Amino acid sequence: MSFEEFLKETLPHLGLKRGYFKKKSIKRRMVKRLEYLGIDSFKEYKELLEKSSKEKREIYKIFTITISRLFRDADLFEYLKEEVFPLLLKRDKGEYKIWSVGCSCGEEVYSIKIVWEEFLKKIGKAKNNKLIIYATDVNEICLNKAKKAEYRKSSLEEIPPEMVNHYFINREGLYMINQFARDNIEFFVHNIILDDPIKEMDMIFCRNSVFTYFTLKYQEEALKKIYDSLADNGFLVIGHKEKLPGISEDMLKPFWSKGCLYKKINLICEK
Repeated sequence: MSFEEFLKETLPHLGLKRGYFKKKSIKRRMVKRLEYLGIDSFKEYKELLEKSSKEKREIYKIFTITISRLFRDADLFEYLKEEVFPLLLKRDKGEYKIWSVGCSCGEEVYSIKIVWEEFLKKIGKAKNNKLIIYATDVNEICLNKAKKAEYRKSSLEEIPPEMVNHYFINREGLYMINQFARDNIEFFVHNIILDDPIKEMDMIFCRNSVFTYFTLKYQEEALKKIYDSLADNGFLVIGHKEKLPGISEDMLKPFWSKGCLYKKINLICEK
């Protein structure tokens, strides 16, 4: 079985689309995986995938690697600070929960936390308003990098210099997130397709992963889990170039003219 034949037969069963990854780099990582397992052919590996749920989790890591930077889509984070976070605080819960699905190496997670800190500083209500961020990914290597919270200067290009000085420590060319901006962030392995959702989220970020890489069937399955995860009137953030599947019309309504931000439609609520 050739690599092309392996992709053709395997991707549909994983719910993954063709064409959203570089085949050369995927093949290189696949060959390394086969060598690690002591497997000689893609045919043998396909047979293993059909029997092993553990290996199925492993292969998702190979196909869904994402590259990001802090404050990617800076206009979105500005809108969250000015328009959405004030709505969260009006709920007067004291504790707010955000889930970053497919958090990769943590750039999105720390961007959320920094914007939250800036928002509280602006309104002068830092006391008694706690943000908990659940940061999940299928890849432990990415999660370990996220926990280290160290980034090259190129990852900080969209952050104003004064914020870089406040939230980062420059250590020999690497910029480390200050400890106060790392509090109340929980990193752990989670697969939105295979695992149960996390409940009662005020906001979920699911950008440039599920609604890019996965087929319509798997997008719909993930969206149902996301809907169940959101608290009443919770928000969903997706990538600027992504679109939600059609079933979303009964679950979420657009909240921002630029797209990518949606608000949950409650069961007993106007659409």
